[in-house]
Amino acid sequence: MASRSTEGRREMEAANQRLAAAKDRAASAAKQMDAATKGVNVANVMLETAKKNVAAAKRTADMAKKNADAAKSTKESAASQVETSNEELKKADAFLKEAEERWEVIDIDENDAEFREDAGRKK
Repeated sequence: MASRSTEGRREMEAANQRLAAAKDRAASAAKQMDAATKGVNVANVMLETAKKNVAAAKRTADMAKKNADAAKSTKESAASQVETSNEELKKADAFLKEAEERWEVIDIDENDAEFREDAGRKK
């Protein structure tokens, strides 16, 4: 039978080994905890950045919508002005033709050689 001192030494040695193993596991767990904490911090920064990017994208989308609405309104206004201008052109052309008929105006091409000869004689 083992003596009491031998049993005590074995128990103390087993306790020391158990303590050493526990310290190793604790150190390993602390490193994992540190790495996990850093990972959480990085993820939180990424999340905040993503939130800011989403907010910026929403503002950009809102601005783009307003610009598109303004451009549509401008296009509609321009189309209306084109239509009004075309109507006025028709009316002005008709008015000119009526005036020419009333005053018996004839078209003369100033670039025509005969016109230049006649104009030169009148001077």
